[in-house]
Amino acid sequence: MTVNEHVYGMHLYLMSDAAFQKLTPDQRQIILDGAKVHTAVANAAKAIESVEAVGKIRDTGVKVHVSTPSEKEAFRKSTQGPVIEFIASQTSKELVDRLLAAIEVSKKKVYQN
Repeated sequence: MTVNEHVYGMHLYLMSDAAFQKLTPDQRQIILDGAKVHTAVANAAKAIESVEAVGKIRDTGVKVHVSTPSEKEAFRKSTQGPVIEFIASQTSKELVDRLLAAIEVSKKKVYQN
């Protein structure tokens, strides 16, 4: 078994704009900060659960491969171009460019560089 280290989880926080705008600026900030904290905690829990699940699978005798950074980079290089082309053909190049730019911003935030 190969671990791809992708943990997918969406965190939706819904509130009508009318209700949100009725809050004081401090209350709005509490809501926004709380959503960020919950997202970080939920993502950490998913990562821990993933590690635990892989451990249970290994315990059954299954050989588990975790790709090295160089293997991940080789996979990305060989697949990302065609995937980006496909997504752009189904949506738009502009949308793909915006998404890729947002990914770069997120990487800087996550990895602090």
